[in-house]
Amino acid sequence: MKNFIDRFAYVCHHPLFFKNTMVLTSSGINYGLRLMLMSFSIAPRVWGFKIVHSLGVVTNEHPDFDTPVEKTNEKVNDAAKKFYDALVAGRPKPSIFSMASFLSVKPSLKKVGPEYFDYHYWKDHDWFENDAYYYYDPEANFVRKALAKIFNVVKKHDS
Repeated sequence: MKNFIDRFAYVCHHPLFFKNTMVLTSSGINYGLRLMLMSFSIAPRVWGFKIVHSLGVVTNEHPDFDTPVEKTNEKVNDAAKKFYDALVAGRPKPSIFSMASFLSVKPSLKKVGPEYFDYHYWKDHDWFENDAYYYYDPEANFVRKALAKIFNVVKKHDS
């Protein structure tokens, strides 16, 4: 998994996957599943994916681990339904926090100038434009855009 993430590291600066996704991991025991799901969720978010569900499945059916097959099947079915519903709904709407993060990166990349490869990537996608609130039109109303700007300012002051 680390090799996979490392191979896609360039996408951290050039997000291009603006789709819904689900993070799935399995383990023989319940220990560490939450940490794995959190860890495996970081890179896809940076790459532009919206994680609609995370599913950790314990594959050991030993009674000491309290993982009956019925409960596992229920979790898998629930996750599949959430993921399917998100796919049918179309392109994900970014959160206000995601829009604020985009707005916080924009001025620093604009400032580095044309000698930097990321500058050209952002410029070619029109992400430096004043009306760009996200990597694609977030179809956000005035209030969501205003909140994204406010959170961006608050985030700057906290840093």
